[in-house]
Amino acid sequence: MFARISRLEGNPTRIFCFKSLLQYYSSTSTAVPAAALKPQNQFLAEYLINSLGFSKQEAISASNKVKRLNSIEKDFDLVVDFLKKTGLNQSQIKSLVSVTPQVLLSKVDKTLKPKLQILRDIGLSGSDLVKVVMNYRTFFLLGLDNHLKHHVNYLRTVLGSDEKVALALKKYGMLLDHRAPERLASTVSLLQKVGFSDENVVRFIMRNPKRSLVIKPGWIEDILHRVENELGIPRESRMFFYGIEALASVSKSTLEMKLDNLRSFGWPDEEIFQLIRKLPFILNLSVGKVGAALDFYMKELGCTPDYLASRPVFFSFDLERRVKPRVRVLETLNKKKLNTKNTGLDRVLGMPESKFVNNFLLPHKDILPNMYEQYLKSVGQQKAKELCVKGEAEFRPSKHC
Repeated sequence: MFARISRLEGNPTRIFCFKSLLQYYSSTSTAVPAAALKPQNQFLAEYLINSLGFSKQEAISASNKVKRLNSIEKDFDLVVDFLKKTGLNQSQIKSLVSVTPQVLLSKVDKTLKPKLQILRDIGLSGSDLVKVVMNYRTFFLLGLDNHLKHHVNYLRTVLGSDEKVALALKKYGMLLDHRAPERLASTVSLLQKVGFSDENVVRFIMRNPKRSLVIKPGWIEDILHRVENELGIPRESRMFFYGIEALASVSKSTLEMKLDNLRSFGWPDEEIFQLIRKLPFILNLSVGKVGAALDFYMKELGCTPDYLASRPVFFSFDLERRVKPRVRVLETLNKKKLNTKNTGLDRVLGMPESKFVNNFLLPHKDILPNMYEQYLKSVGQQKAKELCVKGEAEFRPSKHC
């Protein structure tokens, strides 16, 4: 109702009308104590309460962030409708507006759309676009030419492609922060000085975008020392870089907790560090995921720590969609005395999906249809469709294709 009211300055009649309308509006809605607000922000606060579900206190806090609201010729609904069409839900819009209520004063076509277009130009859309905006909720307050375009172009230069820029921003929207280029340039220089190749610099930033903005010389030197001395990975090893990646994303207390998790399953330190030297990535897996894998491999299959330490790839396999379904197939075939392959567990788990299906499922499909169907359900509909696309003629009749 107020969005189209004319400017009030210098016209007593208009001011009187506005006050009358405001009193009416307040009397028919949840009124905000005028003393808590700058007079010109009263209308904004009422809108936040009645249209976006703000509490009185939230509305007061947000409205007072707006320094200048000299005119009430603002149709806030236009901005809210635009945000909804972009993909933000009511809760996200409220969260965004609570941090940057100034966005409601923006012009959709002139200000908001061009800024989002910068993200769309690097391939972001839908929920990914929303994720970046919500990860950096001051996004719409950034300048278009002197900030957004400049920052995105800098990220292109460092990371090498729009695809990588989009992925990095999805992980950490603060890469668009005012000081991000300066901090990122410092990190790139520091990593290069300690011997990182350009490719490994990009990998490090992609894996640790948050850390990349706060890295300091003392920190990286400490990490290099710990990879060599705590993990026992020499600098000349191709795993050294992966050890740096692993330690960069875990605190010392978290590292000790993960080591204790392995020890609780009876692993001696010798086997633990043998595993880490071969697969530093295991330090980035959650305690729950590693524990579930150990439960299955050790308690159900009887694998020993030395056996698993020499086969670290086992921990990179999806337990529910790869390991368990294949083990069940082997158990069924062995029980029926139909397994003539005599292939070890490491070979079986490492096989490409199509090869496993051709070797262990299709030859017995007619005899053991339930095993065949159950396996397809276990690996998931998408995987079953992918196998169908490969063109195995015997696979096509399945109802899963």
